[in-house]
Amino acid sequence: MSLATLEGMTTYTLRLMTMALSVLAIVGEFDTKLLNERWAPILRFWIPRGLLHFLVAMLTSEVARDKEESIDTYSRVSAILMLVSASIYICGGLLCFGQLKRKRQESAEARRAMESEYEELRKRQLELERHGVGGPPQMVRQHQMQPGGAGHTNGDQSAHLGDGGRRRGGGLTD
Repeated sequence: MSLATLEGMTTYTLRLMTMALSVLAIVGEFDTKLLNERWAPILRFWIPRGLLHFLVAMLTSEVARDKEESIDTYSRVSAILMLVSASIYICGGLLCFGQLKRKRQESAEARRAMESEYEELRKRQLELERHGVGGPPQMVRQHQMQPGGAGHTNGDQSAHLGDGGRRRGGGLTD
């Protein structure tokens, strides 16, 4: 094998690696669960992501030496932008911005889960009220106090207090 052939194969291999790592860096920006949990969980963290961008920038600038000046300029500009992106990720990782972002996402997910649980409970409560079971305590007491209502006794109001008919401390204000 000649030196020119070996250099051509090395350049071709570097270009393929650069394209593969570029695709990984682009997909890593989408923050998908599939990528973060299965394929490349290390990219959840900002410093490794910055190092990936740095590697892509270095490979791009090294492979960019082409005969056409416009392609060379384009590759150099993209390498510089990748270096800027890498430095932002590395500095952000050192300042723990990634952890802050993850905590905010976790709290937003917890809030959505609580809201959906609240909606389910609210729907269940409305359904029970429609069937005449449950509801807010004052609505239950009003229903029970109506003549012929469940739990209606001969003027004994202690059965309608909502605490099983027991009075605490002898007064209604306790």
